[in-house]
Amino acid sequence: MGLSVRAYAKARGVSHVAVLEAAKAGRITREPDGTVDPAKANAAWERSTDPGRTKSKAKSKPAAEKLKPVVEAAMGSVRETLKEQRLPSGGNVTFVQARTAHEIAKAHLARFACSA
Repeated sequence: MGLSVRAYAKARGVSHVAVLEAAKAGRITREPDGTVDPAKANAAWERSTDPGRTKSKAKSKPAAEKLKPVVEAAMGSVRETLKEQRLPSGGNVTFVQARTAHEIAKAHLARFACSA
């Protein structure tokens, strides 16, 4: 005899609905009495879960480590677009400046598409 669906969900750190959906989809199996064998279910859960979709509470990184560096070519493109429009572009590029350059590029693209 295993755990109830709710008890297993609590032990697993997920909602009982997630356990029911996993059982319905065949990712885990329930015992004949409707309970869940934690050892079997955990092994099946790990085998059938995409690691990219899991939330790791213990291994969460600070926000700064999750950011990826921007390629210098992209930053150069933003600076060049701002200079062409006679807008300030020196030093570090701010979000507002990058967004402005993006909007300018979209306007150029729209104008190009209309003239073609």
